Amino acid sequence: MKNRKRLAGACLVIAACLYIVSIKWAGLSPAMAYLNAFAEAAMIGGIADWFAVTALFRHPLGIPIPHTSIIARNKSRIGHSLSRFIRNNFLSGAYVHASVERADLAGKWLQWLQAPAHREKLADGLCRAIRYALRAGQDDSARRFIEATLLRYASRLAPATLIGRVLAALKEDGQHQALLDDTLTRLAHWLESPVHQRWLKRQLTQVIFRLINPRFFGREISLNRFAGWIANERLIERFSRLLTEVSQDPDHPVRRQLDQTLDHFIERTRNDPVMIARLDRIRDELLSNAPMQRYIQRLWANVLLRWEADLDSSTSHTKASLLDFIDHYVQVLDQNPAARDWINTQAITLIPPLVASNSARIDAYIRHYIDQLSARDVVEQIEHNVGNDLQYIRINGTLVGGLVGVAIHALTQLALLF
Repeated sequence: MKNRKRLAGACLVIAACLYIVSIKWAGLSPAMAYLNAFAEAAMIGGIADWFAVTALFRHPLGIPIPHTSIIARNKSRIGHSLSRFIRNNFLSGAYVHASVERADLAGKWLQWLQAPAHREKLADGLCRAIRYALRAGQDDSARRFIEATLLRYASRLAPATLIGRVLAALKEDGQHQALLDDTLTRLAHWLESPVHQRWLKRQLTQVIFRLINPRFFGREISLNRFAGWIANERLIERFSRLLTEVSQDPDHPVRRQLDQTLDHFIERTRNDPVMIARLDRIRDELLSNAPMQRYIQRLWANVLLRWEADLDSSTSHTKASLLDFIDHYVQVLDQNPAARDWINTQAITLIPPLVASNSARIDAYIRHYIDQLSARDVVEQIEHNVGNDLQYIRINGTLVGGLVGVAIHALTQLALLF
């Protein structure tokens, strides 16, 4: 901006020099009259524009002329008008809604994520955020605050109510039967393994041998083979058959018994004082158990340290998992227009009300910020951003003023000919 100021000042000085030349050597040529008209009008235009530009920011020549130093004297009013303009136009509900609607945020988000470098950058950012959270959690004061907060809310937790609600929700949606089906399927697969069958037979044989091992004349009669036969041919076979029957029959008595047992247990969690008190006592014993607390603390610290070490590793499993998730997410967005439409719909639903509810705060923030600035700071900021354009106004004023002076002189001479 200083160079533009010098150029504008130089134009004014050149106009003054031309004016002196046109006066001193006026008789040398008729063209001197046109030079005189150009220089005189250029000086007037340059000085007038200098005065106008200077009056915006400060008093010209330090003289407190009325209606000068406009910005400095009216910074608060200008700032309030600016904040009101932003609030009424850029933060209006209709404008924000229309802007978000035509922005296609999901499409732009997908386009950005499709670049491998951007996915890498996002994964790095998430890793940094996780690392910061982990290190913050290891701070003694933060750890004590977290522990105290968790203990406070855990002590208020009603385990009977929580368990009852979870079980009621599972039963209401029929998820307990799906859970039973999955358990039966896994158990059937487990029993299909010969290794597991031999282990189970061996365990059952040992149990039955201890239970059925009679004495005859003071001597033990081993029924090991008989116990093994029962385990192999009867118990395991019957148990496998039961699993198959229950898994294939939606109305099997075992399922009905499960429903009745769940209903009874849920009812007890709601209305049985003994059950409620027992669960509360278990909760209190767990929370007050010092060895358990120390174990959880050591376990938590160990988990944090291992996780942080993984994040610092060049072959971080966490980062690899994040990249895998991001790749899958990008693939879903790319192949599923409904997913992008959902994101855009949520943006249209959430962003305009969010902006509208905070527009007053943004308005107040802008006003408060400008009120805190000194007049000098405001002037310097505006001059820094628009100063070059204002100096060009001075330059143009000098040149245009000179050309207008020449035109007026020429028209005057033309009029005198008639």
